[in-house]
Amino acid sequence: MVRVKLPLKKVENKTKRNVSFAKRKMGLSRKPMNSLLFVMTEEILKRYIDLPYGKRGRYSAWPALIGVRFN
Repeated sequence: MVRVKLPLKKVENKTKRNVSFAKRKMGLSRKPMNSLLFVMTEEILKRYIDLPYGKRGRYSAWPALIGVRFN
């Protein structure tokens, strides 16, 4: 099946144009954010699995895994 190329035309109504732009911008930024979240989650799980079994406490390892430091 072949996609048909639609002719581009300017949206004259300013409100509709802004809504269209906002939807497109949100859609374009969604893909990189989802992939970034997936990569971060994968990295945290790899680091957690590499810990010795005794150090896999309920909350003890998670702040160090994600780089949070408490003073």
